[in-house]
Amino acid sequence: MTATIDQTLRLAAQLPKDEQQELLRRLTKLVNTPNDLIVKTPGVVGGRARINNTRLAVWLLIGWIQLGWTDEDLLQGYPSLTPESIAAVKAYYAINQEEIDQDIAENDAA
Repeated sequence: MTATIDQTLRLAAQLPKDEQQELLRRLTKLVNTPNDLIVKTPGVVGGRARINNTRLAVWLLIGWIQLGWTDEDLLQGYPSLTPESIAAVKAYYAINQEEIDQDIAENDAA
């Protein structure tokens, strides 16, 4: 198995930078698929990504993180959060940064 991983890494190193970034995005999505914790439902928080069974939008929590909130701050501020849901929010953002940044920008403009 390790030989296969090493071979894959050597091949990835030969890719152009933009293809390396796409490969990383896809691998991150494969490993950190938060689909069971992060959902989109029409009519709930504007159809934007949110933590399942809550109205806590991913953009809201990422906005707090960007302002310097720690995981502990989020857990204290939003008692319904769990460490797993925060990890799912961060994983979703890593995969869908452009979408969430747009959601933040739209909220800031409102």
